[in-house]
Amino acid sequence: MISSNVSHLLRRLENWLLNQFNLKDDIDLSSNDQLPWILPRLLERASKKGNAIIVLDGLNHTQQSSLRWLPSKLPPKHSHHGRHPHAGDIDGPVTEARNI
Repeated sequence: MISSNVSHLLRRLENWLLNQFNLKDDIDLSSNDQLPWILPRLLERASKKGNAIIVLDGLNHTQQSSLRWLPSKLPPKHSHHGRHPHAGDIDGPVTEARNI
């Protein structure tokens, strides 16, 4: 089960994707346990309609100790723009994030 803090973040991000990319709102965002499974599907659908830069800042402050709720893969590229997930903190250098 994911924490309510992460659930809130996922719900806001998923609602933003639905609105920003005019995706059909046939997805039920009411179940916190389903939110991590919905995000990759929405990213896939949104990537077919356009580009976005999504910055998730402060993940170290969430109530979730693991980042397993993040998609393990990003959608395939549908344009010439690259995908560059990065992670870092104020005490260290920014490094390329795990292969997501």
